[in-house]
Amino acid sequence: MRFAGQVIIVVLITFFLGEAALRAYNHFYPSHIFYDDSYNQYRGKPHSEYLGFKLNSMGFLDEEFDSQRKNGYRIIVIGDSFVRGIVPYEFNWLTLLEPQLNRANPQNPVEVLNMGIPRIGPVEYLPLLVREGLSLKPDMVVVGFFTGNDYPGSKPEKRPLYSYSYIVTLLNYAIKINRKVETG
Repeated sequence: MRFAGQVIIVVLITFFLGEAALRAYNHFYPSHIFYDDSYNQYRGKPHSEYLGFKLNSMGFLDEEFDSQRKNGYRIIVIGDSFVRGIVPYEFNWLTLLEPQLNRANPQNPVEVLNMGIPRIGPVEYLPLLVREGLSLKPDMVVVGFFTGNDYPGSKPEKRPLYSYSYIVTLLNYAIKINRKVETG
């Protein structure tokens, strides 16, 4: 009986130390594996490379945003991966849109700022606009609304119970990955 009590104590201490270590690690090196209700979970890491293009200092697939307005018209576009783009920067629809707008009206240059973050939805669009977009002083805000998952009928997923523990989440992730590898 005493041995079983000691084993339980060792397992509990190991579990709590592992939990603390994973939480500390995730704080400094965030991972998509662990639950995060912030719209920043899938944002690109600032200055990292994505398909040969260096993300800006805010983690967006665009050139550096200048908080000081130039003469002209500024449009910010907010949305999910359809706005961010899954193609190289030079082929992104927003990158192609800006020069076309400028050719159409050369007297009033247009700036199009890509503020797309994969896997966000309408619930996150307003906080993103308020916290980050309005400081850029846009003349227009465009929301990239995708009917496949942004439609009002689509509800956000409920947080799974296991996601409250980083250890259990990591084990769940490892099992899922193992199943995908086995089934190919």
